[in-house]
Amino acid sequence: AGGIDESWAYIQALLDADIPFNGIDISQAHGSSPGLAELAEYDAVIWFTGVLAFDSTTLTDSDENNIENYLSAGGNFALFAQDYLWDRYNAGFGASDFPAVYFGLDSADQDEWQISSTDAAGLTGYSGAPFEGMSFIISSPFGSLDLWPDLLFCDDEFAYVNDGSSTGPAICGKISTSYKTMFSTVPLAALFDTTAPVTKEEFVRRLLDDYFEIFGPANVDVTYNITPGWNMVSLPVELDNITPGIVFPGHTGEVYHYDEATGIYVDADSILPGYGYFVLYLFDTTFIHNGPPLEEFEKALGAGWNQVGSVFSDSIVPFSSSMITPDYYIHGNFFEFDGSGYIAATGFTPAKAYWILVTATCTLTVGPPARYRHDPENEYLELNFWDASLTIGLGDRAVGYVPPPVPMGSGPAAYILENGQPCLTVVKESGDWRLVLEEGGFLSYRNATQTTFIIETNNGAVEFSGGEGEIFLKAGEYNIAAKQLPVEFALKPAVPNPFNAAAKLSFDLPINSRISLDIFDISGRHIRNIVRDELPAGAHSAIWDGRSDTGVELPSGVYFYRLDTDGGFVSTRKMLLVK
Repeated sequence: AGGIDESWAYIQALLDADIPFNGIDISQAHGSSPGLAELAEYDAVIWFTGVLAFDSTTLTDSDENNIENYLSAGGNFALFAQDYLWDRYNAGFGASDFPAVYFGLDSADQDEWQISSTDAAGLTGYSGAPFEGMSFIISSPFGSLDLWPDLLFCDDEFAYVNDGSSTGPAICGKISTSYKTMFSTVPLAALFDTTAPVTKEEFVRRLLDDYFEIFGPANVDVTYNITPGWNMVSLPVELDNITPGIVFPGHTGEVYHYDEATGIYVDADSILPGYGYFVLYLFDTTFIHNGPPLEEFEKALGAGWNQVGSVFSDSIVPFSSSMITPDYYIHGNFFEFDGSGYIAATGFTPAKAYWILVTATCTLTVGPPARYRHDPENEYLELNFWDASLTIGLGDRAVGYVPPPVPMGSGPAAYILENGQPCLTVVKESGDWRLVLEEGGFLSYRNATQTTFIIETNNGAVEFSGGEGEIFLKAGEYNIAAKQLPVEFALKPAVPNPFNAAAKLSFDLPINSRISLDIFDISGRHIRNIVRDELPAGAHSAIWDGRSDTGVELPSGVYFYRLDTDGGFVSTRKMLLVK
């Protein structure tokens, strides 16, 4: 523009970067500028104005209005213009003017630097900005006309000029929810290429690819390791062809998605991002899809169970980092399918799908937001029976109901019955659990808690203490109770008291302890040691039969019993022996 042809710099940089583009010549002052309809055809617009400096020859009012509408619709705009502010806002600009609103400028010192074609200055990218690590030598590309960069005061500074006498930002930008902009008072033609990455090609590539992100993220591979039977899967990359036969090659029968509105499975014609699917295979199968990654998605959830997909990530995306708005999620109801049954899930793994239970219509957002939901950290008893993985525990209440069965399938072989509903997870502060087995078999357990759980069977009570094990159970219903550890040391009243033949002496140990339980008469004389041993944490008891250490029956009277622990706890109580 303005009789100075600097277009060669932009054209060559775009060609070198292999970026497709179209050029529009508006080199004549007040020439025909592109209108909104033409601007809207492009993902990004680079506008440069050469040495135009007067009478709205850089941007006209109409240009600014068109660019404003283009940006509001989600465009990306870069303006290279050393005299734009001199031309349009010589007396300054306000908070509602175009430079402030769309470039984030607070103010500017115009023509801060004067650089001729025989002079040189430096242009360096700020740390953390798009041109970080780039330090160019700059000079005027306008022949006998000097280069006059402005000093910009703004929130987002991209690069600064240093001519040896003063230093400050000359390139800035703004990111809003719908657009991104860059404003440079140094033209691209002023930059001298040295060694990579200090080249005009890399400058343009960073502007369009890294900053404007017009090409999106690079393609990634997602690997599917399919097992025989039903697999619950999703598509975390973008594909041109999303028909079931292409997305899931070699599958058998239909691909199903659960329709939360009707509560039934429906045939899937297309495999959509954010959705979960059941697909049937007869053999072990591995395949890979390559495409742009799905890094986040939003999905409307209906009241009840919802089958959702995953995003692409190098690691599991925690469920706690997802957002459900409004938060109608029922805690404890996030499950995955492991090929045989449902198990509690903790996050989103690429290519997998999940069940989520909500009480009302809401929106699920999965992606990079910061952690928003606190998940209670409880320890559990894990039970496995055929295809069922069950979890019970003590703590903040959480009930995980049984998700819908696989297509044409039935419910699990085992479940916890809570308030009349079959569940896979039941955590509560106290109470019992009702285990239902639809058939006989081995029930395996893993107890990672400090609590002992007791299951009542036809052959008596069986304790699930710390560690792992298994027992054989017939089909039926079984009660499981928690044998909770005491929270403090305690010596309990004797039972009965008074007593005749014998008394039961009970005490609590919150931790493993070496203890001594002793009997004394009214004068304080030691009569009998009942227990002297290392005992585990828990509730304990011992029987005193009214005899001394030598086996002599003692007369009626008041006696004392005392508990001593190696931790320093001492407690004494009295009891009455009546003959």
